[in-house]
Amino acid sequence: MKIIIATRNEGKMVEVKQILSDLPVKLVALKDIDIKIDINEDGQTIEENALTKARQVCDATNEWVISEDSGLYIQSLDGQPGVLTARWAGDGANEEQIIEHAIKQTRALNQDRRQAYFESAVALISPDGQEWVFTGRTEGCLTHTARGQAGVGMPYDCLFIPDGQNQTFAEMDVSLRNSLEHRTQALAKLKRFIIQAELIEATLEPTEIQVIHGQQQAI
Repeated sequence: MKIIIATRNEGKMVEVKQILSDLPVKLVALKDIDIKIDINEDGQTIEENALTKARQVCDATNEWVISEDSGLYIQSLDGQPGVLTARWAGDGANEEQIIEHAIKQTRALNQDRRQAYFESAVALISPDGQEWVFTGRTEGCLTHTARGQAGVGMPYDCLFIPDGQNQTFAEMDVSLRNSLEHRTQALAKLKRFIIQAELIEATLEPTEIQVIHGQQQAI
């Protein structure tokens, strides 16, 4: 089984490979296939964005495709940046600018108003048009300054402390981070789904979308 990972984010690609590497599937990065495609992320939710990206790549390759979209939601800012997380500092902003913008936007929030959560949506699409979405969520709070070294493509990790921890994602070792992280939760559900071959082979209407929601603990 061959699966294309519909992302150009190197950090996301590393995480996907870490979680799914022991499956009997061939994982192929988008940069390693010979197609030119401008992936649109104009959905109103991260689920819509994940599905849109996966559909575009599936249409172009006729292969199984995985796509992921994540958002940071700050309760005191009415859920901002949410679906606009990657573009909160403006199109083309680098990771340092994204961090600086987030610190500026949250500077006035005192400690009891700094609650936030990360949410991830992972879409899986088959060549015959079946679609599934798996979600994960991690609750926590924001720091006042950047702490740790965030991975490539994951600038907010140096500002986010999961509930029950005293380190940001960027300060944690990989094993601890993966045990808590929203994207890992969603990918773990995807992995379990792939292992259950009878589910993959089940016949669904091409337009049917199953959304499997995640909680704090990965399963």
